[in-house]
Amino acid sequence: MEKEIKEFILECEIPGRCRSLKNNKRIIFIRGRSLIIPSQAYEEWKEIALQYLLIAKGKSKFGFPLPFPIHVQALAYYDKQPCDLDNILNSIAEVLQEANVILNDNAILSYDGSRRFTCGRGKSNLILRVYRFMEETHGKT
Repeated sequence: MEKEIKEFILECEIPGRCRSLKNNKRIIFIRGRSLIIPSQAYEEWKEIALQYLLIAKGKSKFGFPLPFPIHVQALAYYDKQPCDLDNILNSIAEVLQEANVILNDNAILSYDGSRRFTCGRGKSNLILRVYRFMEETHGKT
């Protein structure tokens, strides 16, 4: 029987709506070539998220990027129509990678406990918790 063990790494509360990386992409042209880039709303959210993650990393006892698998718990609060949970998790994985918390988003082995909620007007935010993920199988680590 497998037993999950989680060691706390960091917690970060990011104000505002977590924006979807997948929705409302833009097409730009550079030197005659077209490129698809994320929406302006995502780019603005990402910049805020990177600032808050930098602060959270400074409070953590761990060195970054993390060289081991992680578990992520995301609690997303929306004052209006929420994003799909899978879009929220995709945006979080990308921003964790860009913030150098992890080298690659394949280091995220679990999103257990992640939820989206509806809250009061102007109260949208994201609470992000990162844990070290280890599996203990048959008494072996």
